[in-house]
Amino acid sequence: MNAEPAGTNAANFGGKYTVATKGVNSVTLVGNLGSDPQLRYTQRNVAVCNISLATSEVYKDQNGKKVEETEWHKVVVWGKKAEVVAQFRASGDQLYVRGKNKTRKWTDENGQDHYVTEVIVDQNGDIQLLGGKNPQSV
Repeated sequence: MNAEPAGTNAANFGGKYTVATKGVNSVTLVGNLGSDPQLRYTQRNVAVCNISLATSEVYKDQNGKKVEETEWHKVVVWGKKAEVVAQFRASGDQLYVRGKNKTRKWTDENGQDHYVTEVIVDQNGDIQLLGGKNPQSV
């Protein structure tokens, strides 16, 4: 009989144990830029680009009236991908984004804590520039 691996959450499938992950953090979006990308560099000269991405859903309400709901996403793109997005994209352009959610905390000048959740696109993420003049994968 197979012994369960120590210290894991394992499931028995046909006599073989599969070690369970602690979760999956993956976000995929296709949307339009709400404003021009904001590029800056860290103290270590790493490119960081902040973008605001709008995704919309259209449906008909109970009266048959067309309703559009827009959700805004804060996206942070790192490294070479950040530079490409900043160079080739502008407000209104369409992007495909695959990254991970990350919530960070910051404290304002009055000592009040604030939280913001962002989609992080780093070396493990993907961003594709759709439509516009220069569609490409970054």
